[in-house]
Amino acid sequence: MKKLIIAAALVPALTLAIACQKSPRKIKVKSTDSSCGIKDGKTLHKDEQHNCYYLNESGLKEYVENSMCSCI
Repeated sequence: MKKLIIAAALVPALTLAIACQKSPRKIKVKSTDSSCGIKDGKTLHKDEQHNCYYLNESGLKEYVENSMCSCI
């Protein structure tokens, strides 16, 4: 019986731990993100935290050096 109770308590904890892990997601460029130049034919953007990135073929953010972006 104790094993069943322990197992029942672990399932939600494991589910929460898995759900909290960061996983790459496809994103849309927010209207607040600004266009800041071009790198290898890809448009560079800056996000709210002023990090410079472009969207890769999978639609995921690929961060690059901030100096590559021409906007402030």
